[in-house]
Amino acid sequence: MIQVSASWPPAVTTLDGIVGKGGFEGIHPDDRGNLLIIEDSGGTGVNVNPADPNSPKTAKQPNSFVYRFVPCNKADILKGGKLQALQVSVYGQPLIFNPADPVGDTFSPKQLQLHTPGASYPVKWVTIHDTAVDGTASFNANAAAKTAGATPFKRPENGQFRAGSNYRTFFFCPTGDTDADAGGNPDLAARGSWGSIFRVDLNETRNRGRISIFFLGDADHASFDNLTFGDVNTLLAAEDRGDSLHNQLNKLDSVWAFPLERQAVAQASHRSGTRCDVSCLRRRQRTDRLACLQRRCPHLHPTGFAIQPAGRAWFRDSSAWREHYVRNREDRRLRKIE
Repeated sequence: MIQVSASWPPAVTTLDGIVGKGGFEGIHPDDRGNLLIIEDSGGTGVNVNPADPNSPKTAKQPNSFVYRFVPCNKADILKGGKLQALQVSVYGQPLIFNPADPVGDTFSPKQLQLHTPGASYPVKWVTIHDTAVDGTASFNANAAAKTAGATPFKRPENGQFRAGSNYRTFFFCPTGDTDADAGGNPDLAARGSWGSIFRVDLNETRNRGRISIFFLGDADHASFDNLTFGDVNTLLAAEDRGDSLHNQLNKLDSVWAFPLERQAVAQASHRSGTRCDVSCLRRRQRTDRLACLQRRCPHLHPTGFAIQPAGRAWFRDSSAWREHYVRNREDRRLRKIE
């Protein structure tokens, strides 16, 4: 992680001894100056069929973590602080990384339970590095999270706090294996091989809470890369399947809209999403459960997007930010910009 001053010329400072080194992908501050940090670090490949050593080794051991940095001084991160990682307990036992058993981790019963729709499990932040105790020498955040017993996920790429939740609810999106051979195994699909979106609800202290699977991916809704909110009740998720999965399934990337107020219904029937051109979001005649922006160009990757206060959405592909649609707040539809 690098800090760059707003002055000119800019002062650039690395934070390797404060936040550590890791495959950090998404970073979001809360109102207390804490940083929610999402890591994308690929894991060891294992056979998609453990009984067949000749099957593709494209299923990955969960190897990434969700972090929170709590600064000593929210106005000056260089004063140090505590780096913490999320730990999930499944039936009273922490779900942890096992370096000697990548197959066991990948096919773990606890991972299956964690990815089961309708279930929720307790979480807490565990401290993995404290500058007041450990000093400010450079350290490996991923290794520290494993040592502290934090819970690994399959390459989360971004997270978002829900507006109006007082920073007590956030979502994050593990992208999964991005491979059809892995996703085609039902045992792996049920453990998030196609990708997933998790919801975390923290208590008043924000130190403990519960986690639940908000959406479990499938071949049609996969490899979630980025999240943002269209409004307080609409979560937008962009895919980034990569060229290999594009070719395997002959499918391009989409941006999906999830109504939070109908979460249970959407999760139960998530395969009924509407698909349409990237320039608009078509309204369905019956109740919307999902909708998407389907890109038509194989060279674009919708890896990021943002909602402006006026309601305009900017969608980031591999080359530029492009304005694609606005939300009509009166009829709650997404319509094309003329």
